[in-house]
Amino acid sequence: MNRQLAGVRAPALLGAAAVLWLCGSVHGAITVRMVEDNFAARIATLEASVPTWTAMDASERITLQNKIIDTITNAYNQPGMSWGFSWGGVIANAELIRFDAVPGPTDFGDAPRVDWRNVKKDGSCNVYIPNFTPVLAAINGQGMGVSRTQRIEQLGTAMGLTAAHELGHNLGLDHRDCFGTSFITNANWAATGGAQRKHIMSSGASGLPSGLERTVLRSFNEFELAKLGYAEDLVAAPPASINETGANDAGNTLGAAKAITFSTVATTNILKACNIIGSIGVGDAEDWFKFTGAQNLLLTADVLSSELLLDNRLADGTDTAMELWRDNAGAPVMLFSNDDNRFNGTAFYSGTGEFSKDPFLLNFKLPATDTYYLKITRAQAPGSSYELFVTIPAPGVLGLLGLGTIVGARRRRR
Repeated sequence: MNRQLAGVRAPALLGAAAVLWLCGSVHGAITVRMVEDNFAARIATLEASVPTWTAMDASERITLQNKIIDTITNAYNQPGMSWGFSWGGVIANAELIRFDAVPGPTDFGDAPRVDWRNVKKDGSCNVYIPNFTPVLAAINGQGMGVSRTQRIEQLGTAMGLTAAHELGHNLGLDHRDCFGTSFITNANWAATGGAQRKHIMSSGASGLPSGLERTVLRSFNEFELAKLGYAEDLVAAPPASINETGANDAGNTLGAAKAITFSTVATTNILKACNIIGSIGVGDAEDWFKFTGAQNLLLTADVLSSELLLDNRLADGTDTAMELWRDNAGAPVMLFSNDDNRFNGTAFYSGTGEFSKDPFLLNFKLPATDTYYLKITRAQAPGSSYELFVTIPAPGVLGLLGLGTIVGARRRRR
């Protein structure tokens, strides 16, 4: 069930004890905490940084809060996700978004971890209101055709999108996931045209500017939605991950590769997915997986290991590498390899932008109908554990994905 929450509004907050909770109606909860006194103080600090801006009164701050709430709600109002709002109380296993935190140096917000599959739950992230100076300055600098209310709502949109982004980290999303739109394939890795900036996990590292573009609504792309479909408590029944042990143990040669089984995902009808929990042990230096893919199918494969090590999820996470092979009538040929991953505002796999030790294969268009293989290795020792998340188009959407023409209405309701 998917609830429409666009009409929810914040009541006037009465004192420092007033707290807003955004809670899931099925399992766990997502909590948006806005303490009135600190929220007002953070807003005052922001407003003082733009001298020509007139400070908001109490009713205008409520307008701002309402827009923040609407923006977060619209972002997560997706198939397979069920939500409701309540005020006050303490909710167990809640994901907390703080708008009252003392800001860091320059970031709009932060999250301490990427909790892939939302295994840890009860995460906390921050939106640093006083750091929105460049956004407020750009809003304030617009012409007379933009009303005061519109400007306040623009600021609320920017803050709400930052909150949705940071919450995404707590639910398992990473910055590079914003490139998962079907408009970016191996044909334009080197020149993405900024398509990634339209999506919620975009950031300054992927080219999102700090001015008015932050006030423009962004949405989850199909890959981000597929990953959210594996977040525990966010959806009622995430697809089961496959443990690469026993009968499911991946072979250490191409000829012994383990077949990948793809599942439907509640949060998107665009992609099917498979998540594998794997381990590369001593004497087992390679893991091989296989699947049959049609010509022009877009394949994405995301390895998570060093990221989960940083999050203390894996005691033995490692620096992994990945290769894509094609059977090619029994004469296998390697099509792609990746160890460390970089990206910036115009390119994927190049530049000096954000860096990850976890390999990523982004929307690779398969050249022919054939059997394909993914090979996972350790780029460095020690360490052995990893997770491999793989997506392919769901039946009936292959042509759309190949053309980069996914219809937004299939995955979003505004």
